[in-house]
Amino acid sequence: MCRFIKKIMTYFLQRLIRTVKTEKFRQNNKYVFDVNIHLNKPQIKTVLKQQFNVDVVKINTHRCPLKKRGLRQQTSMRYKRAIVKLKSGQTLTLTENL
Repeated sequence: MCRFIKKIMTYFLQRLIRTVKTEKFRQNNKYVFDVNIHLNKPQIKTVLKQQFNVDVVKINTHRCPLKKRGLRQQTSMRYKRAIVKLKSGQTLTLTENL
């Protein structure tokens, strides 16, 4: 995979979330990603179709709340989380870089 494609993937799909709860989702063929905050559902669908060659059935997104830190109330960056359900029988082949 060339560097340009990896750069695009890391810009749109920032990271795959791996927790106990998301492992339960994975049994139901759902994957959880942190994505760029400016992407909408159709754009997330096309990125997944181009990069992983899978058919997306449904996408749920939500913006996670800001985390407040310290006395001056500094806030961390905001991000969007996407829960993606794939067509039955399809899986994502993920690498450790994502």
